[in-house]
Amino acid sequence: MPYRCCAVNCKGNYKNGPKVPVLSFPKDANLRRRSLQAPNRKDFVITANSRLCIQHFSEDLVIKESSFVDSTTGNIIKTPLLHFKLKEGAVPTIFPGCPGYITKGTLSREMHEEKLKSAEMASLNMAIQDSLKSNEEYEKNHFFSDCEEFKNLLKELNITLATDASPVGVAAVLSHIIDNVEKSVAFASRSLTEAERNYSQLDREALAIIFGVFHFINYIYGQHFVLITDNQPLSRIFHPKTGLPKMTSARLLSYASFLAGFDYTVKFREGFENQNVDCLSRAPVNQNCISADVSINDEVHQVCASAVFEISSKNLTADAIIQETEEDQELAQIKQEPLSSPINSDYILNSGILFKNNHIVIPKTLQSTILNELHSTHIGITKMKQLVRRYCIWKIIDKDIENLVKSCKDCSSVKHSPAKALLHHRDLSINNWDRIHIDYAGPFHYLIVVDAKSRWVEIKVLLRLPNSKITMKLLNEIFTTH
Repeated sequence: MPYRCCAVNCKGNYKNGPKVPVLSFPKDANLRRRSLQAPNRKDFVITANSRLCIQHFSEDLVIKESSFVDSTTGNIIKTPLLHFKLKEGAVPTIFPGCPGYITKGTLSREMHEEKLKSAEMASLNMAIQDSLKSNEEYEKNHFFSDCEEFKNLLKELNITLATDASPVGVAAVLSHIIDNVEKSVAFASRSLTEAERNYSQLDREALAIIFGVFHFINYIYGQHFVLITDNQPLSRIFHPKTGLPKMTSARLLSYASFLAGFDYTVKFREGFENQNVDCLSRAPVNQNCISADVSINDEVHQVCASAVFEISSKNLTADAIIQETEEDQELAQIKQEPLSSPINSDYILNSGILFKNNHIVIPKTLQSTILNELHSTHIGITKMKQLVRRYCIWKIIDKDIENLVKSCKDCSSVKHSPAKALLHHRDLSINNWDRIHIDYAGPFHYLIVVDAKSRWVEIKVLLRLPNSKITMKLLNEIFTTH
């Protein structure tokens, strides 16, 4: 059927079908031979006599007329063609993914560059086919029947969170450990604010840890992960199995309280091995950067929260302080100062609690509770004043402490106790028996005499209660002997 369409289910140019022009595809014998090596098509199999009608080509791919420009008039003259032609690179609609070289014209003798290009295209097509096959094999081997199976696989992978800080930014990298190799999953970084750039390097490294944990909280919360830092002091301060040092700053105390809600272990890594995070921290992203005002407010809130935490007890809570501050009429007037002139006021109102110079202003109804907590161990007036000045303040706090201690019976009973004598060393004895130490021991009656120089011990047994006469008699015996 050289003049009929070879497409499946097509009646082009058949007796019972429409009369339409048919075109050779591909026309060149060399291209036809190469097209047989192309991926097989379900709708069309290329042979030596393959023909396709123009119904399977879009109109813009079929050349139906020729045109030329009249040199005298400059007009374009178009002439219809007796036999239609296909444009170079034309692809039928029945298989739109056909490689372009099937329909591309070529010379019987190809140039060297053309041969190289053809070989390159052939190798590229072969690589594509191999890739498709390997992709099918991978999908077969890594196919999950349901989402739960995939989730169980992810649970078996270890999670690491590496953080680092530089003078200009902080960064974090979330990774999975697959075959003992760290595979990065997600990255995050941001610039430091003006206030944060004044932090010490220890605080900046701690800020990077908090930034990374807070940024990836949806991925690590409720799961065990390894926290990696190149700051060795922080690997000990934030270690979940060790307590915080006594002189920990309020900022690090707040950070440690936040990390206490996570299941993690801390791992120290040398700086030269932490380059992926270090690079991100030195080239941070300015987007979503917290403003300086917001950062300062956070710092103030951390300091205030730390002060409330230090004085909290079973009988004294933050909610109780907030409620009593609201009901205290004297403090109601003071609370208006930070609201009307926050710059000139000495007071700060944070979460309903009034502060003055980082000290909590205690309402009148809770002052007795504070004093009783401080006086529970009877530490005296001076130490009570030193302790309360670290956290609390009210108008007559010193006078209230003095009155409480003076009215305490236990404190009054030891108030006039004589001062203890200072201990001093005796002079060393030059000769034996220059100085001796004498005492009675019981429950049986023994007279014990010890020489201070030689440490010689003399023990005399008494048959009845000792008295001065018996004591002098026994001492004379000992002195006579030595």
